[in-house]
Amino acid sequence: MLKRKHKCSNSLIADVLKLLKALKVPRSPSSWYKLKEHVKRAQDETKIKQELIYSTLYFCPECEHQSMNAYKCTNNKCSASFSNLIIPHTFLVMNIRQQIEQILKSIDQTNLHLTAQTSTTFSTTMTDVYDGRVYKNVVESLKNEYHKHFISLTTNIDGVAVYTSSEQTMWTFTACLNELDRSIRFNIEKMISMHF
Repeated sequence: MLKRKHKCSNSLIADVLKLLKALKVPRSPSSWYKLKEHVKRAQDETKIKQELIYSTLYFCPECEHQSMNAYKCTNNKCSASFSNLIIPHTFLVMNIRQQIEQILKSIDQTNLHLTAQTSTTFSTTMTDVYDGRVYKNVVESLKNEYHKHFISLTTNIDGVAVYTSSEQTMWTFTACLNELDRSIRFNIEKMISMHF
């Protein structure tokens, strides 16, 4: 953007990068090529994050109807429709399928335990979700199906204040893939965000 706006040559950009290095600016790219690579990576990451958001919904805390506006209620019968003081609740609905696909692509296949689904015998001790009666019943119900393997999720919800003494809170709905090895199952980068 800077290069295009000010019509900078490649050698000028290279000199600016050398100056940043001389001033010991942390994480400054070492060359024009590295700078382009960094910008492209940042754009790709932004695009992926945008694709993860399936939709954004707003709900009025006063009348509890869905609003078409992020700053006020669009229900004409609601008292909050005349005021910007009551901001609607925001819900980001995330693309779960895409997140699951990304996780499955990022792991070593030895960390995916679909073989645990083959056992239907009930044990007296439970060490993982595979040992549970409900899980075993699902395995049993699929034994005559062509596609026997499935992925199950354990979900969690938690709320936190946006900042200290704030009335605004953020509620996150997360899930983990039960078929992942327990050593990586709860890693933050392997968690699925559903909506908040």
